[in-house]
Amino acid sequence: MSEEWEETHRVTDEMHRAFVGSSGDSNPLHTDPIVARRLPFGRVAVHGIHLVLDALDRLAARVPGSPQRVGCTFRRSVGVGDELTTRISMTSDRDARIVVEHDVWRVADLQVCLGPAVTPPSAITEDLDAVGAPQTGDPVDLSASELPTAVGSIDVLADMAVLRQRFPHLVEVAGWLGVAELVSLTRLVGMYVPGLHSLFSSFDVELGPDDEAPDGLRYAVARFDERFAKATIDVSGRTLRGSVVAFVRPQPVDPTIGDARPRPDEFAGQRWLVVGGSRGLGATTALLVTAGGGEVRLTYRIGADDAERLAASIGAEARRLDVTDPGPGMASILTDGWHPTHLAYFASPPIFDGAGGAYSTQLEERFSAVYVDGFEAVLAHLAVDRLQGVLWPSTEAVDHDVPGLAEYSAVKRRGEALCAALAREHDQLTVAAPRLPRLRTDQTASFLPVAYDDAPTTVLRVLRAFSG
Repeated sequence: MSEEWEETHRVTDEMHRAFVGSSGDSNPLHTDPIVARRLPFGRVAVHGIHLVLDALDRLAARVPGSPQRVGCTFRRSVGVGDELTTRISMTSDRDARIVVEHDVWRVADLQVCLGPAVTPPSAITEDLDAVGAPQTGDPVDLSASELPTAVGSIDVLADMAVLRQRFPHLVEVAGWLGVAELVSLTRLVGMYVPGLHSLFSSFDVELGPDDEAPDGLRYAVARFDERFAKATIDVSGRTLRGSVVAFVRPQPVDPTIGDARPRPDEFAGQRWLVVGGSRGLGATTALLVTAGGGEVRLTYRIGADDAERLAASIGAEARRLDVTDPGPGMASILTDGWHPTHLAYFASPPIFDGAGGAYSTQLEERFSAVYVDGFEAVLAHLAVDRLQGVLWPSTEAVDHDVPGLAEYSAVKRRGEALCAALAREHDQLTVAAPRLPRLRTDQTASFLPVAYDDAPTTVLRVLRAFSG
């Protein structure tokens, strides 16, 4: 048997919310846009297991049999509403390869081996009440010392009425318990092990009834690689047995000036508008300028509480600004006759959203909307002849062929050209577009070993060269 087909679809907000409730995996990565903006993906992510169940349901709708073995590797995250393409290839009567893609990127790779259906259709309705719906709560935050020896079990809980409506073909062939145990994998990783700071990487499980197995999904960390914060977890239930691989994702990086100490009057008399100043290098800039006697108004797009807390701590002011539609925000900033002497433009979408070997015009447009179009739009609301300086940070990545950063680098080069033109047009204006090395921020933090330059020291050096 050789058959191939593909289907295009989306995970809507309604589907996503229903899966959160039915799975019990309410990790902030999947539910809290304020927290998720400070994680590497930069926005709320769809559960990987949600995509797996969707793919298996599409397979079950056209090919007889139930999954007896499922292996899956998650390649990248996707957001709610992203257009997805699921490609299914039957390599034999029993074996299928499934690839889930978004734009030009591979999201998930599945290998599936089929066998006889586990549960006869007539038994499905009677069994739906045999497993209870999970209660949402806060994920466990395992310490570094607890994770390598973590062992235990969790109840197999899932709202099967919701899951049967969402994945009817899969529930019919795999049975309610098989689907419930697959769903419980995401709750295990997202809520227990590693828990709060988890990133689900892959799994490989066999499916088939074991009438003598006790209830619950049992787990034990078999290996933990501290170099990569990588945990391999053995799992077993009444229908499922195998292993899961998860990473401990890096925690958000709180802004600080560290050992970088500007002179108390170094930026005195300067008024800085720091666009994107509530986190990352923008927040570091706001901290350094105020520590050096400068006045700051910083902007944020989401996360008002975080932005206002930072602003209050340094005696600055915070204003909401969407650089893709800056009119209302800029009107709020330029009140009471206030106008900046310096503009620091740190607005940024998620950076590490590409993949080596594939170029996305969609991602290029997303970067351009912020780094180039947004920058021009903000400048259009300012009296440029009243500015003394404009700081628009570029990156060393434009000098190198960095996998996954082709679109980012291309747009940064366009931004550099825009800065050069701005400097030519305005003699009084100092324009800087420094190519910064990799600095540790929410966006760049990695669970892989990565060398970083010191962010506060680097930013202070740029500020001194730029405004001195």
